[in-house]
Parts: sequence; C-alpha cells; structure tokens
Amino acid sequence: MAVAKTSDRRRVENLKTKPSFGGGLVADSASESENKKLNLQGVFTLIWAWAYPCSRRWHSVASVFDLPEGDTLCSIEIRKRGSADSAAVKIGAINLPGAKGPSAISAEVSHVFEGPGLYEVRLRLDKYGAMLRIPFEIRTRDWPEFTAEEVKFASSNPDIIGTMRANVVCPKCQAAYVFEENVQSGRQLAGGVRGFPASGVFECETCPHKIYLRDIQGQIRQTLKERLAVEMRRRA
Repeated sequence: MAVAKTSDRRRVENLKTKPSFGGGLVADSASESENKKLNLQGVFTLIWAWAYPCSRRWHSVASVFDLPEGDTLCSIEIRKRGSADSAAVKIGAINLPGAKGPSAISAEVSHVFEGPGLYEVRLRLDKYGAMLRIPFEIRTRDWPEFTAEEVKFASSNPDIIGTMRANVVCPKCQAAYVFEENVQSGRQLAGGVRGFPASGVFECETCPHKIYLRDIQGQIRQTLKERLAVEMRRRA
C-alpha cells in the first residue's frame, strides 16, 4: 500500500476551502421555521429617523459556506461609509457551528445612530479573513405636525384612537416610564403617564441618565397621522 508523502499531505491541506460568505440582508425580524428555513419580515435598505440620536434593532442575515467543525466566531460591526476602517464599531458576535454544506445565519443586533448617512453592517470571520458588507441608509424625515383638519376630525370622532403610548426603559438602570402623545394638545393624562418633554430629552429620576425621546415621539406622531388619514378617507 502506497503511503502519502508529507509534501502531498500539505498540498491536500492547502486545497481545503476556507469559510466564506455568500450574500446578506438586514430585516426587522427573522425566525426559523420547522424545516429549518429562515423567514424574514421587513427586509430593508432604508431606515427613517425623526431625530438623533436614534436607536434601532434589527436582524443581520447571511449565507456562509464551508464552516469547519466546531464553533467559528463571527463578529458583527457597523461602520459609516466614508469613515476609516478603524472607526467601525463592534456591536456583537455569535458562534457559528460547523456545517457540511451552506448555512443561513441570523443575528439580532442594535445600534444608536448619531446622524443620517450611508452605513454598512460587517460580518467578519476574523480567523479566516472573510468579511461580508451589507449596506443601508439612514434618512431624516420631516417632523410630523398635526393639521387643523386632523385635530378637528379627532375631536369630532372620539371613537378614533387619537393617542399612543411608548414604554421607555432607561438603558442604564432599567427604570421604566410611560410617555403619551395626543393629537389634541392639552388632554389630561392618566396617572403615571407622562407627556413627551419639549426638549426631547428626559432625565431618568433614578440614575439620572439622559434619555433621548425625540425620535420615538416622531415615530408615534407619524403613526397617528397615518391612522387619521385612513379614517378620514374612509369616512369622507
């Protein structure tokens, strides 16, 4: 029986394929089905923001090939395009189990954005030098003001939902607060419910830590305007 030479064994080792990425997406949510497929909802390339800083949470999803046996560390970074590579911020990491064939991976991550622009999520297999870039954009939306017609419609139709609340948790001490936005200004708030501060900044009463609420308030106002528009068309 012939014995493989040392040089031949090394040549075979060198021919082994290193792990690599295929394609990637970012989505609002991702869940695994019974047949092990990833179901994505809300795939996006654009995020709207109403003020900064704004916090966003999403799923980064990618295909990866030729993972070796055992766990492989995948780091997750975010970087604003045009900035130096050293400015990339590590926002998470996951261990990928070895697989004989292609794998679909998903990681839930969050980040606080300080301003609009083009960004990219980077998935990195640092041990093997593999990296995948998933681009997306942050854009600023105009502040949603309630028109006189909308306010009148809401006051004339009390069955229409003209208020929305946001449960806000201090990221430092986990103290919880409830804030409410009303189409009709001056409405009395229920006990324990607060109005959004005019400055957009609330100082936690426990830490204290500054909590930025302007973007959250903008999202709520936009949702209220869209609901009103639907009802106003329906009842016209």
